[in-house]
Amino acid sequence: MKQKQRTLLASAGIGIALLLAGCPVATTGVGNSGDKDNTPEIKDQVVGSLHEGTISQDETWTKAKNPHVIHGNLYVESSSGTTLTIEPGAIVKFEQGASLSLGYNGNGILKAEGTATESITFTSAASSPARGNWDSIWLGKGGDSSKLKYCTIQYGGSSENQGALRISNSKPSVEHCTFDQNSNFAIALDQDASFTTFEGNLVKNTNKNPIKISANSVGALSLGQGNSFTDNGADAVYVVGGTVDKSARWRNFGIPYQIMEANVSVAGNPAPELTIDPGCVLQFGQGRGLEVAWNGGVGGTLKAVGLDDSATGSITFTSTAKNPAKGDWEQIAIGPGSANSVLSFCKVLYGGSDQDTGALRVYGINCKPSINNCQIDSSAGYGVFLESEASFSSFLNNKVDNCGKQPIKIESNAVGSLGAGNAFVGNSPNAILVYGETFAKDALWRKYSNTDYWISNSIFVDGVSSPVLTIEPGCTLKFASACELSIGRGEGGALYAVGTTAAPITFTGMSSSKGYWQGITIDGHAADGVEGNARTSQLKNVVIEYGGGESSDEHANLYLYNSKPLLDNASLVIRNSSSLGLYVYGDPAESVDEQSSFDGIVFSGNDLSNIRYYP
Repeated sequence: MKQKQRTLLASAGIGIALLLAGCPVATTGVGNSGDKDNTPEIKDQVVGSLHEGTISQDETWTKAKNPHVIHGNLYVESSSGTTLTIEPGAIVKFEQGASLSLGYNGNGILKAEGTATESITFTSAASSPARGNWDSIWLGKGGDSSKLKYCTIQYGGSSENQGALRISNSKPSVEHCTFDQNSNFAIALDQDASFTTFEGNLVKNTNKNPIKISANSVGALSLGQGNSFTDNGADAVYVVGGTVDKSARWRNFGIPYQIMEANVSVAGNPAPELTIDPGCVLQFGQGRGLEVAWNGGVGGTLKAVGLDDSATGSITFTSTAKNPAKGDWEQIAIGPGSANSVLSFCKVLYGGSDQDTGALRVYGINCKPSINNCQIDSSAGYGVFLESEASFSSFLNNKVDNCGKQPIKIESNAVGSLGAGNAFVGNSPNAILVYGETFAKDALWRKYSNTDYWISNSIFVDGVSSPVLTIEPGCTLKFASACELSIGRGEGGALYAVGTTAAPITFTGMSSSKGYWQGITIDGHAADGVEGNARTSQLKNVVIEYGGGESSDEHANLYLYNSKPLLDNASLVIRNSSSLGLYVYGDPAESVDEQSSFDGIVFSGNDLSNIRYYP
């Protein structure tokens, strides 16, 4: 379609439109019956320019021909590429619902470069302008070379869920522009559009969010500084979601990012790294979350490193709700393709909508994030959930509180990756839930204030490396029904449980009922106890209670099978077994001298016998 443009002279209908746009009109009465091109008779003389149809050749709009009025949908494009240049001081007015589209089908470029003293204005043609009077400036194919500088864009955005500036499959530069009084979004990017630069812009008084953008394009907002967003319907960057497949930095603009329509997934080959700046706030809509290298075969890394300043420096992952509640959003899920993700000085609030997992979910044998100095609060499920042999590179000085379930659910083989300084408060229940039977590497289970370990499966401590399970003084391990703790059954292993008088170690059942759990078995492959050697089995200042399983003379709270742990008898309490208190089988039971080595153990309340030797 060929562009129809009238400068100074226009038909009566167009003259009325220009009058409405604020342009002076003069009636001419000049006829055109002798024209060779048989152009229709012109009725009015108009100051200004009207543009409609398609511009397929390079064109420049000048200040001298102000105002430039756009009627309907004006297209700028050609197969070889067409450039529309708008000079400083030009005023472009859009009729109701009108738009300017560059590169919609062919290639089109917009060069609208004002100056600090003489800007370019894109506005409404209405005598009383309002938000949404016109549609948009649309930058598509060929738009990588487009540039808007010192422009004011106002009263646009009539298309629902779109913007006054729409960018699709292109990377324009937008610098020192003002977006004011637009409807819906001020700027909307789709189809992996982004910016070459985005710097020094002011977005204000927009009906919705200032920017709507895909997750893969958010990093382009960091390609400049000095942007400001204020007094919009929601002062937040609206992130559609989707995959981040190239490394990116999400900058702190002083307003949140809102993840609304889909999860954000950090994944690709090569593996991208998503860096979140200190002070950033990421708000998630209902059921939304952040995934990092979650699907097999792809990598990805999250680096969310805040500062030790809860007011301005920490990074917050939270709900979009005005009155947030537990489970408003899903979780941060870090998968097997992410070995080096880091969260430090972060807050993870109101997540855990999948109550069978947690607000922070860690998955896969190669997944070993560092989580330090973080707060995980008000999850509807667990605070932290580890599965499929995941563990931590470090987990230090964290606080997990007010969760609907336990603060942490973790496999037994990973408990040792929980470091010092952690606090667990107000969870339901306030205990570390341990599952999984395999225990094949050395581990220290630490004492955390007012927090027990709940063991939901039997645990077998053995392996070719003869792993040692070390329990800190003051710990309480509570076992689920019919579970046991087995040391050195198939291969080497050791239990080093040395408490103190003030802080004994307790092995008990989740229920204070005799026979609720099986008890502790130290088997023949376990390393014999040696004074001063922490890699051997030793029990001191220990209480073992409510074990014994089914009532039988082969069940006991403590079962020694051809093993010789180092026992501090006077500080060892064995009580309330449904069967035996202590069952000694094999070598230690074969002589009176060896049997006497168990003298002084404190027994009470054991149903069948305190001690049995066999043979």
